Amino acid sequence: MVSAHGRAIVVGLALAGLLACARAAPPKPAPPPKPPPAAGAQGKSAVIVDLEEKAKAENAEAAFELGRRYERGQDVAADPALSESWYLRAADLGHAQAQALLVERFLRKSVFGTDAPGDFAKVVRWVRDAGERGNPYLQQLLAKQYARGGEVGRDYTEAAKWFRKAAEKGAASAQFNLAVMYLHGLGVGANPQEAARWYRRAADQGDVRAQFSLGMLYAYGLGVPNDPVEAHRWIGIAVAQDAGFHAEAAFALLEEVAAKLTPAQIAAAQRAARDWKPRKE
Repeated sequence: MVSAHGRAIVVGLALAGLLACARAAPPKPAPPPKPPPAAGAQGKSAVIVDLEEKAKAENAEAAFELGRRYERGQDVAADPALSESWYLRAADLGHAQAQALLVERFLRKSVFGTDAPGDFAKVVRWVRDAGERGNPYLQQLLAKQYARGGEVGRDYTEAAKWFRKAAEKGAASAQFNLAVMYLHGLGVGANPQEAARWYRRAADQGDVRAQFSLGMLYAYGLGVPNDPVEAHRWIGIAVAQDAGFHAEAAFALLEEVAAKLTPAQIAAAQRAARDWKPRKE
């Protein structure tokens, strides 16, 4: 039986971690100005005119390139609205990179308004299309949106469905989140054995949260046999990878588990933790 303290730790790990925003790189010196390209129709450069003609003929790559150029001000004056419209055109034509870009911006609330439900339906379609081509990144973004609420409202069943799609493609973060949902019965029937299975897959790949959680399952015999040696090993692996991850709780649990082991068993668990190497799927 999981102690109240132990369960609180696992719950605290549930659906953890927004995508971290990368720190902005220091500004680079501006490159020397380039000579303007030859002008085409309506004063546009020949490059832009050519791309627009191709894009209007349903060339998805040309539409995406126009989106980039209008965003960056390359061969044309920067125009965020036109950039967005060309990205949307490329995405509607099935351009995977444009779809990925717009899905991420939508989920970060940086392109579409929150009062435009029709746009979200389009995002779901893009994610589904991308998923068929094997894009677990977008599947996880959508799963997190359903899990947290926001524009779509909270729907754990949909969250579990999309986490599963990404997890089955080997995404460790999705495997961890799916395990949490099985452990707590969020969108799926509570199933500690399934939780342990998905924690193990994520832990084997190096997900520290999954390693710590798997150690807890072994410590309390939840979904797996009660095994203090395995508990000590997995918690030790998590601590070795990230000593600051839930450090107080991790070391407290290590002490609790170690009290049930002989010195030889502790040494064996520590040796196994040192020898552990991640195995990517």
